[in-house]
This record gives sequence, C-alpha cells and structure tokens, in this order.
Amino acid sequence: MPENGLYELNKLNIRPLRGCDKQALNTPLRAYLGRYKTDIFAFKASYNVEKYIIGKWQKHEISKLPIGAIKSARLMSALTDYQKRLLLSIEFDYPIKI
Repeated sequence: MPENGLYELNKLNIRPLRGCDKQALNTPLRAYLGRYKTDIFAFKASYNVEKYIIGKWQKHEISKLPIGAIKSARLMSALTDYQKRLLLSIEFDYPIKI
C-alpha cells in the first residue's frame, strides 16, 4: 500500500498513484470543489444540476477533510445516508431537507 493511500481504478485493477503532491493531498475537498465550480462546470450545459450537487457536497462535513484523508468507507457512509433520506422522502411522499 502506498504511503499516501491513493488508488486509481484502471481496468478493474487497483494500483497506487505515483508522484502525488503531499500539499495537494492536504488540501480540503471543499477547495477542489470550489475550483471545479469556477473553472469547469460554469461552462457546461448541466450547470444548474451540477451547481446543486456541488453545493450539497460543499456543505457536507466530508468537504472539510483533506482529500488524502477521504477513504471509500467515509464516502460510502455519506452516500448511504443521503440515499436513506431520499428513499424516506419518496416512501412517505413528503419533502425532506437533504
């Protein structure tokens, strides 16, 4: 396992990424989402949808973490929680704050 713990999925083979900048790994996810918001998605056709999604991720507690500290288990727990709340809102036919 590499020192930084980052992996890349390449044709279903997980392999460590090489040459990762340690400063980049210590940058919070929120900073990268902000950069994506200003540099890339403002010019995409799906702007309104991505604006909503990126905004939700920026407000989530996981966005405060450095990207090097975000592991799949943390990400999956956030996605599972979101999915449960979404299913509850559909099942009981009332809007919930997501």
